[in-house]
Amino acid sequence: MVVDISVKQQPYKKKELAYLPDTVLSMEKSPAPVEVGDIVSPSAQAEMFAHGIPPDQHLHVAACHIPEIFNSFPAVYVPGLLGAMLKYSPVAIQAPNGSFEEMRNMNFNGLTPWELYTTKLLDKLRAPHAY
Repeated sequence: MVVDISVKQQPYKKKELAYLPDTVLSMEKSPAPVEVGDIVSPSAQAEMFAHGIPPDQHLHVAACHIPEIFNSFPAVYVPGLLGAMLKYSPVAIQAPNGSFEEMRNMNFNGLTPWELYTTKLLDKLRAPHAY
């Protein structure tokens, strides 16, 4: 399952926004290939290339932990809008040090993560065929 409540809060160009749902709640997914550009910024790749690091080594040099993450959380495609496919490539794993109800480190249109979950997502998750 892929859940993304911040998909539209990412910095996309206006043209790309037409393909993004307000939230992603999808059981439908397919494997996606991992590409260096998914993980390593163009400026970091240019810097490594300038230091003589060959392109096929950029992912290993910049993010040697990625294979371990992808063993448990592989990159996937999920459906977007208008036939688009959204690609999710995990780059890190984090966990809060408190309960979900106590999280105050993010704000979604004035809502804490718990408030967003209970007011916007919970009913959708409970509904049959919500995905």
